[in-house]
This record gives sequence, C-alpha cells and structure tokens, in this order.
Amino acid sequence: MTIKAIVVDMDGTFLNEEKTYDRERFLRLKKMMNERGMHFVVASGNQYDRLIEYFPDFGENLFYIADNGADIRYHGETLAAQTLPKELYPVLIAYIKTHFKQAHMILTGKNGVYAAKDEQAQFLEMAHFFYPKIDLIDFSEPIEDDIFKFGLNFPAEIVHEAVAELQQVFGDRVQIVASGHGAIDVVSKEAGKEVGIQKMLEFFDLKPEEIAVFGDNYNDIGMFKQTKNSFAPSNAVRDIKILAKEIIGSNEQQAVLEKMETLINLVPAYA
Repeated sequence: MTIKAIVVDMDGTFLNEEKTYDRERFLRLKKMMNERGMHFVVASGNQYDRLIEYFPDFGENLFYIADNGADIRYHGETLAAQTLPKELYPVLIAYIKTHFKQAHMILTGKNGVYAAKDEQAQFLEMAHFFYPKIDLIDFSEPIEDDIFKFGLNFPAEIVHEAVAELQQVFGDRVQIVASGHGAIDVVSKEAGKEVGIQKMLEFFDLKPEEIAVFGDNYNDIGMFKQTKNSFAPSNAVRDIKILAKEIIGSNEQQAVLEKMETLINLVPAYA
C-alpha cells in the first residue's frame, strides 16, 4: 500500500549528534512529498517550541507530536493536550528529590518551562539548548501551570533502575519512559507517541499501513507497534531494532533522509 505520511523521531534518529540535519536535502524531499500529497510528521519528546525551531522553513505548518504525545498540534492549532494530574506535582517532586538526589528536573507546561531555583548552573546551560526559556521557580510552592511532562535527567548507568522504581511507585497513575541520553519522561497515561499517531491517522483519514515511522529509543516503541512500516537507525536500542521492519544506517549518516527518498520515489507525483 502507498505510504502517505512519514513520521520521524528527532534526537538519535532524524538529527545527527550535532543536532542538525541536511536541510537542503530535506527541503527537496519535502517538495517531493507535497507533489505527492504526503505528510511529514514530527514525533518527539522535545517541547513544541523547540521542535518548530528545527524547521524554520515550515515553523508551525507541520504536524507535531510533542512532549511524547502530550502536546499534539497542526498548523499551530492544538489538536490534543494531555497534562499530568495537578495533585501529583508535589508528590512527584518530593519523591524524586528524596530518592534520586542525582536527578535533574525540567517541567514543561502549557505556558512555560520550569526548573528549580537551586538547579545546577551546568545542567541549566545544557538544558537551554532544548528549552530556550526556562523559568526558575520554588518547587515547594504550588505550580500554577498545567504540566505536560516531567523531564528527568539521570546518570546513564542508573536510568533503567530509575525507570523500574518510578514505574513501581507511579506506574498506575502516569506513563514513564526512557528517551535516551540519561533522560526519563513522565507524562499522562493518556499521552504517548502512539496516541499522537492515532490522532494523526484520524486527522488525515489514513490507515496504519499507509504510514512509515522512524525511531531509535524506548519512547518510540508505542508508535512502532502502530504500523508494520517501522525503521530503526543502526544506533537504535536493541528493543527498537527487534520491532523494526528494517534497520537502516545511523543518524550520523542521515539514513532517515536516505530511506525517506526511497519511500517517496515509490509514490507517483500528481499529474
């Protein structure tokens, strides 16, 4: 069946390790997709405001599954927004501060991005790449915003242990998933990239077999289970490679763009 939409994860998949991609080649491929009525979809754990910065030629005019499916937008319009239960904010913060003293926290909300006033300057400097504007607040005070995601950062060697513990304590109330490079995302039970995929299928009136998905990490498992057309870069984690229809080259080789071109060329252009 003809592929009508291509869905890409960003970090470790579409982007290289310098967080860039071959923009000129992508613009050429996007033009080819437009000529074939195909959709380009971004599915990432990143915040929406950061994602649109990666695509300055299109900005809001793409379909975005942001914050691991908690924030879904098309042409700037919010199609779905799943926030965490407000009563859990202080509980999560207290537990993480008590049990994971090495962890760092970034909260992404509808109106802003937040870190603790006493957060380490070195971590904040790194975090500013992903979150251009971070408000420093007192986490002991009530958080007024509606929060999409608790973005946690751990030493890589304890990530799996931390995921297991958090799932044991909070897994009945929230969704917890490792998203690569020491990151763990805590989002609503009603979120997840797979939720974004379902919303996208409904919005464009597509079937699962009419989309192709690309991803490299544990937070991509849900969307890999949505279609048989799943592709993992060679640098992907083992669990994703097992699920993938095909393992392609690495993100450093811009393998996603290469495979995109192959898929696009299988679709005839409009006369």
